Amino acid sequence: MPSAPQTFSKSVRSAADIPLADEIAFATRESFGLHVLVARSKDGVCAVITDTDRQCVRAELVLAFPDHACLEDALALKAELDQVLDFINF
Repeated sequence: MPSAPQTFSKSVRSAADIPLADEIAFATRESFGLHVLVARSKDGVCAVITDTDRQCVRAELVLAFPDHACLEDALALKAELDQVLDFINF
């Protein structure tokens, strides 16, 4: 029996679109074996990254925004993360 392919997805705005002084806040949550990361700058959501591995979503965020401070803030991004998960889990 073939194994299921690993699920990976990345959608980010260009790092050049976000001023270097801006911090990137992010939150992650696991849903049905998929880790979802939502990141936001002061101008709005700048990344939605999914993977089956929690460390990979964080690593992808850092790769996407290498010159920005990326700080976890689950409380501040609760609404955005809930919306993304509602969309994925419809």
